Amino acid sequence: MINGLEEAQECATNILASSWDMTRAFDSLSRNAARLALYRLGVPVKVCEMLIGLDAEGKTVVRTPKARKLWDTLMQKSTNTSYEEAAEKFADLYFIAVRGIGQGDTPSPFIWDAFFDILLVALKLGADGKFWLRARGDTLVSLKNQAYADDSLTPCSDLTLLQRKADIVSAFAMIFGFEISVTKLRSLLMEWGNEVPTYLFPKLVIHTWGWVPCEVGVGWSLPKIDEDGHDIGVAQQGLHSLKYLGIHIDSNNFHEKLFQETLRIIRSMCRVIGSKKATADLKACSIFLRVITMATYRGSVGPWSLERLREWDKPVEALYRKIHSCMSCLSKEILYMSPAEGQVGLGLPCLSDR
Repeated sequence: MINGLEEAQECATNILASSWDMTRAFDSLSRNAARLALYRLGVPVKVCEMLIGLDAEGKTVVRTPKARKLWDTLMQKSTNTSYEEAAEKFADLYFIAVRGIGQGDTPSPFIWDAFFDILLVALKLGADGKFWLRARGDTLVSLKNQAYADDSLTPCSDLTLLQRKADIVSAFAMIFGFEISVTKLRSLLMEWGNEVPTYLFPKLVIHTWGWVPCEVGVGWSLPKIDEDGHDIGVAQQGLHSLKYLGIHIDSNNFHEKLFQETLRIIRSMCRVIGSKKATADLKACSIFLRVITMATYRGSVGPWSLERLREWDKPVEALYRKIHSCMSCLSKEILYMSPAEGQVGLGLPCLSDR
C-alpha cells in the first residue's frame, strides 16, 4: 500500500482506498459457511467435519467475577479436573454457541483465512481495473486488495471502482450474515494531478441488511445531523489520514501524524517504565520488548530521515541514563558501545539503528 501511495505521487495520478471492518467477525461465522470455505479449498470431507466439529456443542462461559471465582476454587481442589466435572460445576453459567469460531486455538486462523479468501477472490474477479506499480526488472505489478484477519483494505484508482468494491463487500456481508462497522470505516483520497477534480466531496454508498444505502465520505467526514435533519458543522476536505493495522497513512505521504503519535507513545512508555520498581536489567528488557519493538513496527512505513528518527532516541536515552544511575551529560555513544570494546560501553540497543 505504501508503494502505491508513492507511485501515485510520482506519476501525478489519483489513488483511493477504503478499510473494512466486520462487527464481531469471529463470532458471526456460521458452521455452514466454514464448511463451504474448507470444501472450496479441497479439504477432505472427514477432515473438514473434524475441524468444524471441534466447536460443535462447545460450552462457553463468560468470564464474569462469579465464573472466575468458581474456576479458581475448582483448580485449587484438583489440577486434574475432567471436562465433565467442570461442565457440571458451570452448569448454570455456560451457553452453547451456534455460530462463530474460536480465537487463540490452532485451526481457527486457517478456517478464517479460508473463509475470507472468498471475499478477496470476489473482489479480484468482480472489480475490473488495476492500479499498476513499477517493480524490479522494468515490470509492472498490480496493487492488490489486502486483508489481515477481519480488517481488509481495498485500494483502487477511481471512485467508480471503489464503489463497485463496496457493493461486493456489502453483498458478501449480507450473504454470510455479517455486519459492516460503518463507524470504523476509514477512507483515503489522494489527488496528485493538476486536473479539476470530478467530485468535490466524493461519497461512498455502503449497503446494510436489506440493501439499505448508507453514505460515507471518501477522504472526508459527513457532518452530523441533528434531530430536525439539519447538518451540524461544515464538511471539510483537506489533509486527512487512514488508520490501518495501527498505522496512520497521511494523504500527503509525509506521515507526520504517525511520527508525532509514536513520539508521544514512546515518551509515555518511558515515563511508566521509569516509575516502576524493578532492576535496571528488567527495565532495559522492557524498553527493548515494548518500546523499541513498537516504534520499529510503526517506523517501518515512514519516509523520515535518520536525523529525524533520532528524535525518538531522546526519551529512551534519558531513561537509559536514569535506570543505570548515569549523569545526564553522559555521551550517548557510551550507551550503545559494545562492552567488549575495552569494557566501556553498556551495549544497549539503539532505536534509530533498527
